[in-house]
Amino acid sequence: MHFTATFGPRPCNPAQLLEELSSFVPLTEPNNSLFDAPSPDELATKLRSICNSAPGQDRLEYCHLRLLDPKCEILRLLDPKCEMHVPAAWKSATTILIHKKEDTSDASNFRPITLMSCLYKLLMAVLSKRMTSFTIQNDLLSNEQKSAHPSEGCYEHDFLLESIVNDARRQPCPPSPLMFEMPLAASHMMPSSPPSPTWVSLSHLHWSFHRSSHPLGKTQPIPIHSGVKQGCPLSAILFNLSMELILHKCNAQAQELPCGSLQHHGQSVSILTYADDLVILARNKASLQSLLNVVSSAADVLHLRFRPDKCTSLSLNKHGPWIQSNALLVQGEPIPDLQRENHYRYLGIPM
Repeated sequence: MHFTATFGPRPCNPAQLLEELSSFVPLTEPNNSLFDAPSPDELATKLRSICNSAPGQDRLEYCHLRLLDPKCEILRLLDPKCEMHVPAAWKSATTILIHKKEDTSDASNFRPITLMSCLYKLLMAVLSKRMTSFTIQNDLLSNEQKSAHPSEGCYEHDFLLESIVNDARRQPCPPSPLMFEMPLAASHMMPSSPPSPTWVSLSHLHWSFHRSSHPLGKTQPIPIHSGVKQGCPLSAILFNLSMELILHKCNAQAQELPCGSLQHHGQSVSILTYADDLVILARNKASLQSLLNVVSSAADVLHLRFRPDKCTSLSLNKHGPWIQSNALLVQGEPIPDLQRENHYRYLGIPM
């Protein structure tokens, strides 16, 4: 029931979303060649770089493709056939649930691992590489978004956040930063047919596409009407492009704050993002709540929901209690405070 509800249909107001995208998210000239059929060289290069992984229902693995068709002369013949119609067999997959932490009776505490056709993933990986390169070269992804980049961004965000906390401890006078970290319930992002937040975001960029298992056995098939496709190489870049509205609105609001945005070595820092993990920073509680309100409104338009129970806030103050309590809200829900004796794990690092 959890996954049926999670991936169920979500409404979208494309006119409202397009209006916000036009106001905050920059454009570039379209490049329709992004969606041309991959060449044998592109396929062969990507095939050599992919590590072997569990196969889909066809049982075909990357090692089999490298053995049978190392130059991808046969695989390239599939591309024109799949350009206008993705085979039905590639649209279905088996999902294995891996427990992450906390209560095992809560399905949201499991990480889904999806097994799908390696042929499909290879073609989508080539397309994903093209789209990622194009978005980076044309500055379509904000600098604050470190997911789906060629370089590892977790270390950079972890170092920056820890540096901000340490500087706050050394500052002789306020204001010290008040921070808030929040994961998104990102599975509500992309309905399987337009209009949807992702389809609208791509149309804003003038892009267009041609378009579970558990210990007791397999469940009935669960149709995916929302959420980016688990395990698909395209999912990361599609999700990140849709997230741009949140980042741009947060940065724009930070420039309008009465006390200004938080400064770190001469640079304004208001939001750090890695896929659906966000950290928002401000100089005081009122400023942070103002940023949270803007981020909440952008998430509402995108039909994204935050998980306040998975979030935390931290306020550092030189005058008075070092760790202060806050009554912050995201999408109308209260956010728990980080207690003095506790830590919060951000991108794998305890803070």
